[in-house]
Amino acid sequence: MEVTVAWMYVQHYTFVWMYHLYALFEYAMFCIYFMQLVRGKIRSLILYSIPVFSVISLSISYWYYNFATFPGANINTEGVFVCIICTYVLLNLDIHRFSAIHKNPDFWISLGLLIFFAGTFFSNGLYTYLLYLDSQRAKQLFDIINKPFNLILYSCFIIGFLCAIPRRSTLRLS
Repeated sequence: MEVTVAWMYVQHYTFVWMYHLYALFEYAMFCIYFMQLVRGKIRSLILYSIPVFSVISLSISYWYYNFATFPGANINTEGVFVCIICTYVLLNLDIHRFSAIHKNPDFWISLGLLIFFAGTFFSNGLYTYLLYLDSQRAKQLFDIINKPFNLILYSCFIIGFLCAIPRRSTLRLS
């Protein structure tokens, strides 16, 4: 998504509409991932939250943004739902699965998402309003806030993915 938007931005194509659709896809993918980590009633709640979020997000996109401006409210709504799920996952991690919490990939993925959505909540909500006042400064402020949080998010994802790689506990001499 980021690469596509960057390319479209350089080519001066309209790309904001992609965020409206991407938020739906992204939330569904996060839910599918987190449903593997929880059981019972919580798993069902996460599953049911996908159509609930979709209806809320599409309604906001259609009636408030007209699919024409950055969907800050949609992303913040997604962020609230994801933060609730991540907090639950972090508070209920299986501590016996890994020798230390920092070796658990689910810890890093949940932590990255929690930091990202909590950190960008303010800028996502303010960005649409600031675009009307001064679009150049709005973009600068958005970049100043969002780029470091993107870096933190992707760093946590990379650490989580690296933690998921099985390790051999002993060396073999051939």
